[in-house]
Amino acid sequence: IKWFGRMYEAGLMGEIYLRQMLKGQLNYQQVWKSDMPLALKMFKAGKLKIFPTFGKAKAKKRTEENKDGIAYYPGCSLHGTSKEYDISTRAVFNKLDFPLHEPEGWGCCGTTPAHSTDHYLSTLLPMKNVALMKGEGFDHITTPCPSCFLRMKTALKDTEENEDLRKKVARDIPNLSSNGMKVEHLLATVTDRIGYQKVASKVVHPIKGMKVVCYYGCIITRPPKITEVKDYEYPTQMDRLMKTLGIESLDWSYKTRCCGVSLGITQVPIALELSRKILKNAKSVGADAIVVACPLCHVNLDARQKQIEENFDETYNLPVIYFTQLMGLAFGMKLEELGLEKHFVDPLPLLRKMGAVSF
Repeated sequence: IKWFGRMYEAGLMGEIYLRQMLKGQLNYQQVWKSDMPLALKMFKAGKLKIFPTFGKAKAKKRTEENKDGIAYYPGCSLHGTSKEYDISTRAVFNKLDFPLHEPEGWGCCGTTPAHSTDHYLSTLLPMKNVALMKGEGFDHITTPCPSCFLRMKTALKDTEENEDLRKKVARDIPNLSSNGMKVEHLLATVTDRIGYQKVASKVVHPIKGMKVVCYYGCIITRPPKITEVKDYEYPTQMDRLMKTLGIESLDWSYKTRCCGVSLGITQVPIALELSRKILKNAKSVGADAIVVACPLCHVNLDARQKQIEENFDETYNLPVIYFTQLMGLAFGMKLEELGLEKHFVDPLPLLRKMGAVSF
């Protein structure tokens, strides 16, 4: 992140493998049997880049075209392993006539690596992006990635409450001003800012007959002192959104349980076991699919699903779909506009069965 300004996923994996190999801890069978085929599939789907991308902030003046929009911070995953989330988000917001503005040259928020190793860096990196978007005239930021959301919210809170930290950050970011800045997760932008009524007005093809479970994951709602979410143990925003699209949202026990997040890179067996519990509970309540709003949750439940089935001798075949993709289908949008062909567990048979697509 320090070198390139953004997360370099292929390089990160390579470094982890090298460190594990030097310590005699590398699971070669895991690498060759599961990880390498997974990486190859992602590369073919355009979700994994061999070479790093660079984030160099270049603030631009807010234009007449985007004056009524909101600053959009996609985060590193949406330009890589979760590309379909970015594709469907842009398509859906365009359909809703709600402009998104992605600042040029944004940098990584620091995510887990920064806040695990360097508290100051975990504050400085997100604040650079806040300053970039503030400099372009925006006071609202939306981000699809829960980790980015949490890092920005935490950085704003810490600099507001800690004067010494605020002064130190200000020395590295000239003319820093974060007064009035608000950060939302993309789901809240859709349900709270745009609203269910506006979403309903765009629905031309309700997806009747589909039963789903809404999986929020760990950090869209928690910790509540940072996220400011009241129903953090049993959120219902996504459930209400699904009903607006004509989809039945089922009650279940794993709405906010952990899927293993980045342990899917460093401690794969733990991530597989945690993700398996989510898949198993979803299947047991009769879900046709799992709806998600997090890039890492999607990778663990979708890309690792076949490996989970093989390891535990179980069958799930549960499509894992971003909420924005289902919104797009209900809006009558084409498959290629939503990136549905990039999933590892093919959702098209289910969507055809439900009449959500006609081919």
